[in-house]
Amino acid sequence: MTVSSSNKKTKDLCLIYSIYLLAFAIAAAVAAVAGTAATAVLVFDVVATVVVFIGSVALHNSSVYDPYWSVTPMVIAAWLYCRYDCWDIWHIVVLVALFAWGIRLTLNWQKNTTGLDWEDWRYRNYRDNNGPFMWFILNFFGIHMMPTLLVFAGLIPLMTIVTVPLNAWCLVGVAIMMAGTLLEHLADTHMRAFLQATKDSKERTTCRTGIWRLSRHPNYLGEITFWWGLAAVYFSASPVVAEPLFWVKGLGGAVAMFLLFECISIPLMEKRQLARRSDYRDYQRTTSRLFLLPPRK
Repeated sequence: MTVSSSNKKTKDLCLIYSIYLLAFAIAAAVAAVAGTAATAVLVFDVVATVVVFIGSVALHNSSVYDPYWSVTPMVIAAWLYCRYDCWDIWHIVVLVALFAWGIRLTLNWQKNTTGLDWEDWRYRNYRDNNGPFMWFILNFFGIHMMPTLLVFAGLIPLMTIVTVPLNAWCLVGVAIMMAGTLLEHLADTHMRAFLQATKDSKERTTCRTGIWRLSRHPNYLGEITFWWGLAAVYFSASPVVAEPLFWVKGLGGAVAMFLLFECISIPLMEKRQLARRSDYRDYQRTTSRLFLLPPRK
């Protein structure tokens, strides 16, 4: 990366993060008049998303939303912890696991993006293949609001966790959360090393090294694992089973995350890779779709 491109990326990142600061400030002001904590989080989430959406439209780049997935849960978690003053050792361990995931994912996005001249290929396809009205609908509801609501669902266990005592059993869920974060880190690290090693190759080949030998989508598996870990912490807290929607609150977000990747993200990526890489069909034959399994012969 040249000095000029590095300076441009820095300026673009500053602009994107400025949009987020503005979004969080406006959202916090609106959410302050909400009633329950859950309502306040939902209002905060929706309002912040609308502001980020306006920023992405103004900058003609829907990838302005990309870091929202990892940044906002940290902001919401910090607010919940301050509201309920739950700073005992077990709650802190859970918060550390969440921040480890959020910081790593945000830094990975920051490392991969080149600035506002880069936009996710899926967003470009949606824009190119739809008229202005349909693109607006897809952009607002599909690219921005739907992921926000999924993350909100994923954080519902946290809204219960901060209101009840935790014990050492929470470490089971924390270990699962950290395993998901580690798996994502390995997937990103191994893929980055592969792309660097093959950058001068004339033919596009598929990464089959490291963790990618065991799964075609280990990064997605890591993300799914993280959210199931948070759900596990919820169940370790032993809330009242008879409570209305007990199981839905505990598992709803984790199940929704699994369905997002299994039914949308993975099929889209599989289709793209088949079109771009001549050896991908053989990779499909020998390598597990999602879970970590030994390669098939």
